[in-house]
Amino acid sequence: MAEVTLLSLPASPFAMSVKMALIEKGVEFATVEENYRASGKSELLVKVNPVTKQVPVLLHRAKPIWESLVILEYVEETWKAQGTQLLPGDGYQRALARFWSNFVITKTGLLIMKRVGDEQLKARDQVLEMIRLMDSEWSKPEYGKPFVFGDKLSLADLALAPIASWKVTFETLGKFEFPDARTCPRMALWLDAIENHPTVQSAILAPDLNLENANIIQKLIKDNKIKF
Repeated sequence: MAEVTLLSLPASPFAMSVKMALIEKGVEFATVEENYRASGKSELLVKVNPVTKQVPVLLHRAKPIWESLVILEYVEETWKAQGTQLLPGDGYQRALARFWSNFVITKTGLLIMKRVGDEQLKARDQVLEMIRLMDSEWSKPEYGKPFVFGDKLSLADLALAPIASWKVTFETLGKFEFPDARTCPRMALWLDAIENHPTVQSAILAPDLNLENANIIQKLIKDNKIKF
């Protein structure tokens, strides 16, 4: 096995964030994809992550690191001297970067596509409010443009960047319309920069493939063949 190996799922936004971090740091890595259609977790995944049995898992010299937020910080700390610095040099901005990466990952809107009826509408409204909040906060002087802290990606950007892959799926399956530049100009600027960033483009699952993948997963969930 390679010195650095990432256990992933093709459409996992959390794994996409980790891939971006590794690419930005210039770390060579291999990827092992889980098969969501399989009847259970792979033997390798259960072995290296017996606690949650979830991806992503980063194997560095055969030692497993779990949970995307932990992995992102590990990547930055381990390869701090190379590539993009994913945490700002200023202490206050570092705290903000950690806050927003945690906020995005723990309050993600990915459940929208799995909900129905009033529950879906409630989740959609919560995500819209979260986007408006980020638009307001990221417009303040302590932040930068076009990314959260300027012209370089940070942990905060990486946490939310998989939206470039999931946006079409949200809009199609979740009946979710993202605010435009008139209502959320700061977020519109950020999203345009993210969608056109080469690291993001190389790390995400193409939006049309993500939608196809999500349709398959929804059917499997409906048929009780897999559970989330």
